[in-house]
Amino acid sequence: MDVVPKYKFQKIVKRHKGNHRVRKLTCREQFICMCFGQLTFRDSLRDVTTTLNALDGKRYHMGLSHKVPLSTLSDANSTQPWQRASKRGIYCVVNVLTLILSIFRNMIALTKPCEFYD
Repeated sequence: MDVVPKYKFQKIVKRHKGNHRVRKLTCREQFICMCFGQLTFRDSLRDVTTTLNALDGKRYHMGLSHKVPLSTLSDANSTQPWQRASKRGIYCVVNVLTLILSIFRNMIALTKPCEFYD
């Protein structure tokens, strides 16, 4: 989750009052759950929650201290403001593109100039 630093994430959440009146699943936990679903190619929320709940020790190290019920994740997805998700998405895309560009720059810098012989 280093693509989105905690400080910038909390800044976006605070700007849109994302954790206002949230009782069970914070914005950060919801983001971790949804990223896990995307990165592991899960098909549904049920699949995401079942897999997360099966990974007890690993779930804690990802930043989720408790099991995530399906209804809680579903409620969080339906009630959270979309502006926060769009800003996080744009921020992630910019970071990934910057990372890809730096990888290509390093690859170009490491290659030797080609010599052509006729």
